[in-house]
Parts: sequence; structure tokens; C-alpha cells
Amino acid sequence: MIRPLRILAFLVPMLLLHAGLSRAYQNHIGQAHRVAELDALFVSDPKPLDVLIVGDSHPMNAVQPSLLGPRASNMAVAGEHILKTHYRLQWLLDTANRDVKTVVLPFDPHVFSARNTDLFEPEAVWGRYVDFYELGLRKQRLVDYGRMWSKAHLIPYAGELATVEQYLQKQRAFQDEADPDRFAAQPDRAMRR
Repeated sequence: MIRPLRILAFLVPMLLLHAGLSRAYQNHIGQAHRVAELDALFVSDPKPLDVLIVGDSHPMNAVQPSLLGPRASNMAVAGEHILKTHYRLQWLLDTANRDVKTVVLPFDPHVFSARNTDLFEPEAVWGRYVDFYELGLRKQRLVDYGRMWSKAHLIPYAGELATVEQYLQKQRAFQDEADPDRFAAQPDRAMRR
């Protein structure tokens, strides 16, 4: 015989625990994501830009905005997928009240490889930009992208133990490189390679 009170006595604390974990993850670890930090800086600064650099680790490490002048900003993040760049760029330009003259995007073979286009992690921070429903329709994989939406919006902490560990050890979360200028300090031979 099913006892509704026992089911409720189990479900209510579990739902409260889930809500607390989700909120704590979003408010603490999600805000430590390099994307969230860069977005906050971009949105809070009203100055116009001549050059905005977006994308993954390639433009992040290859383009030094200081060499392009005071009105250049590198918003690229290591591991950012081309689809994330697409949606994030739209979000940045729509959300911030800034004039941007030129956008520099990555355009190298790894960005467009089949391996990379299907390697799409639904980290919670990307839920504010990425339209998982649209992607599911375009790729004819609604169930797969529905799962990604659920992960990003309903259970952001699921499968993120490594990220939680990085956060607790005060390391940059989400595999972001802590020192993007390290490539610029290499000898010319290593840079050419």
C-alpha cells in the first residue's frame, strides 16, 4: 500500500536539498566561472570598443588586446565551443549598452571539426545564452539537447565534482587557463611552433 505522507516526507526534504544545492552552485561556483566574470566586466563598462575578441583558447592566447590599443577587449574563454560563442556574442551585444566596431572570431580547422561541434558540454553558466531547443531542432536531436537544457537549468551541479574541487582549491573553475599570458612569454621558436 502506498502511503502519500511517507512519500511527501521523503520528497519535500529532497526537493529542498536539491534547490539549495542548485542555488549554492549557481551563486558561488557559477559566478567564479571565467565567462561570468568577463561578462560582468563587459556589461558594466559603457566605453565603446574598437575590437572585441571572442572564442576559445586560441584567440584568448593568440590576441593580446593591449597591442591593439586601449579600446580592445579579449573576452575569449578556454574551452568555449563555437556554438557557445555564437549565442554568447549575441547575448553580450544585446545586454551591454556598448558600441563595438569590430568582432574577432576564431577561424581555424579545430573550431569547425565534427569532433568539436558534437563536443558540447552544458555547463550551467551557458544556460543563460544557449538556446538548447533551437540547437536540438537544427541538429534533429531534441532529446539530447533537452537533456543538456535540463542539466544547465534544473540540475547544474550534476557531474561537476571536478569543478567543485577546483573551486574549493581556489583554482580557476571550468578548465580555464589561470595565466593566459604564459604563451606570450615563450621564446619565438616555441611561439612559431
